[in-house]
Formats: sequence, C-alpha cells, structure tokens
Amino acid sequence: MIAGVPGALATLTIVGSVYLLWLGVTTLFNPPTLHGVVPDQAVDAASGEPIASGASVRATTPARQFWTGAGISGLNPKALLTYVVLLPQFTSVDNTWPMMIQLGVLGHIHTFNCVLVYLIVGFSVRKVLSKRPAAAQWVSRASGVVMIIIALTLVGEQIAHWL
Repeated sequence: MIAGVPGALATLTIVGSVYLLWLGVTTLFNPPTLHGVVPDQAVDAASGEPIASGASVRATTPARQFWTGAGISGLNPKALLTYVVLLPQFTSVDNTWPMMIQLGVLGHIHTFNCVLVYLIVGFSVRKVLSKRPAAAQWVSRASGVVMIIIALTLVGEQIAHWL
C-alpha cells in the first residue's frame, strides 16, 4: 500500500517525526520520574506548583503499568515491520507447516524474546535509577534530546529528497 501511493511514506515519516519531536521536547522540559521518587525542583503538571522533595507520588498499579507498556509496544510500527519484512525470510513454502503457522511461531518467539529483554532492562534500570533520582532526570533529558535529533534528521532527509 505504501509503495503504491506516491508520497505516503513521506507523509507518514513527517507525521511520525512531528510526534517524535513533540515527545522529545516534552521529555526534555518535563522529564518523567520513577514512581514514588520526587526529584528536586519537580512541578505538579496540573497546578504548576512546585512539589516538595520527599512528597508522596500517586503510584500506578502493576496491572496498569503492564497494560500501558503492552499498548505502547503493540502500537509501535516496528512490530508490524518486523512481521512484514523480517520474519517471512525465515519461512519456507516447502515446509510441512502452513505459512501462517510458521509466521505465528516466529512471531511468538520474537515477542517472548522482546518481553524477556524489556523485563531485564526495565527492572535493572529501575533498580539503578531509583537510587539516583538526579541521574534518572538526566537520562530522561538525554532521551528527549535523542528523540529531537532523530525527528529533525528524519525531516531533513525528507526535505533533501524533495530538493
């Protein structure tokens, strides 16, 4: 579909870049914190009032955190690209298993590996950064800068193609 519609990929790239730019700027100027950790000079998003260091933060439930993460990962276009571009090269029409079964098994293996890696990284980062709230803020800000750079690079590439 993308290849058949001129400008569709460019449009998707620009829209995605604008969203990524928004995420980057938001993360840079209002870095998220770990649940239960209030960094120095934190500001309440609703009122704009400073939050005292050591104040309690409303924590979300583990179930809500799970479903938020699952939603973010499930809506990520990389997952669709993985299934459409990467996995088919590991299937065979000569195999005794139907193509859909082959893709399903490969997809489940890939998903299991991603869940395992995300769990290990997530718990490790949380353990390290919960002891260093200032470092957590800097990691968030660095992530914001990286998102901004990627967004501007993607837009720059599209502009270069138009010229």
